[in-house]
Amino acid sequence: MMDREKRRNLIRKIVRFWFKHELAIAIGLVLVFISTMITVLYVCFSGFEKPKKTEPEQGKEYAGIFDTDNKGQIVRQPRKNRNISSVTTSGEEVLEEEYQTILEYNADTKPGYMNNCIFLGDSRTVAMVSYGFVSDENVLAKVGISHTGVLSSTFMQNCGKQYTVESYLKSHKAPVIYINYGVNGMNGISEEKYEKTYKEVVEKIMDLAPESEIVLMAIWPVDDNGAYRGSVKNEWIDKYNEFLKTLAEYEGIFYLDVDKTLKGSDGQIKGEYDAGDGLHYRACAYTAILEYIIHHPVKGIPDDGEFVVKYVKPTGDFKKMMKETTSLPANVQVVEPEPVEQEQTDEEALITPSPTVKQEQKEEVPTPTAKPSPTVTKPPENEEPDKTVTPDVKPTPTPAPEPEPTPEPEPTVEPTKEPEPTPTPAEEPTVEPKPAEPTPEAEEVKPDNPDQTE
Repeated sequence: MMDREKRRNLIRKIVRFWFKHELAIAIGLVLVFISTMITVLYVCFSGFEKPKKTEPEQGKEYAGIFDTDNKGQIVRQPRKNRNISSVTTSGEEVLEEEYQTILEYNADTKPGYMNNCIFLGDSRTVAMVSYGFVSDENVLAKVGISHTGVLSSTFMQNCGKQYTVESYLKSHKAPVIYINYGVNGMNGISEEKYEKTYKEVVEKIMDLAPESEIVLMAIWPVDDNGAYRGSVKNEWIDKYNEFLKTLAEYEGIFYLDVDKTLKGSDGQIKGEYDAGDGLHYRACAYTAILEYIIHHPVKGIPDDGEFVVKYVKPTGDFKKMMKETTSLPANVQVVEPEPVEQEQTDEEALITPSPTVKQEQKEEVPTPTAKPSPTVTKPPENEEPDKTVTPDVKPTPTPAPEPEPTPEPEPTVEPTKEPEPTPTPAEEPTVEPKPAEPTPEAEEVKPDNPDQTE
């Protein structure tokens, strides 16, 4: 047993050592504490994997846009012609579905598939008609249209027929409807409003065409350094394409990722497809687009029969979309626009009669008749001035010289000129949405919508 003096000496040595190496001892104790805590944490959590991004987290990106369950997961909406049902497996609710949202490749599909399709879109869809890849009657599109203005706009086809989306879908009950909006107005509204209004348009189209299959087409790429660089960017397009894919899943409809065949390795529009402004496409691009549509069909849609495009010579904005002069595809049949008959103006057909119909209605305005002779008080409405004069001269040769000076019937010539200010067609498809604001780097470009070209 250590005596008292030795114990005191040991304590003195320890104290002297402590004061001499105080900093080093403190650092050592801290390091020991940290290493101990790391060891404890590792032992406690070594059995857990790093959490991954799950569907509920993805659903939070569209909070307020889609219906979600109590876990925050998007609840898909079953369509009447879909076999989507919820079942319980191991206590978890999952979705069983017989279709794939993204349309898959099918090498065997024939061009006859296109006979069952119609297209709703903007200027880039207008060009599909202008270059002869889709029949005029099978497209309802307008230059400069944004999805926010679709439901309140009227559209004119090359043949002169005018429709709203509602009247067109009621009179064209196609098996497949392709929706190709979205490039216009990207920088004019908030993301939430963009997504909400797009969803509203899609659901309205679904209500108007409950028996049709609906396909959302991916927004086509642009050139970030093109003429419209301040109005639309590929970064925005990619983001909204993810939204469109989610929207298709939510509604139980289809999504066509056609952008894949139009992008180069740099994510921009392929150079050979660019019409020169970085937004619109050359005719060769539509060959690739058409092939992609045919070979990524909606299952169950027939593809028999010959695919013939009925081509009406483009005018107005449709002609403006032809960025080059090319020969028409081999399957094109050039036709003259049929005259619009008056009985076609019921609410399920045309919403506006053609100018010729309006002129016939204007002829109801009474024309003045000749005063001197009672025999011309009731002339036919369409009779020309020469024919109204000759009946007056022939009955009066017997009396004497009075019939020769007949200046008074001449006023019938002037009144016939009054119908000349005939009204022009009631509407031109120029109701352009103006969501975008000018940006400093694109001052030379119209900022309203990319499609508003000169």
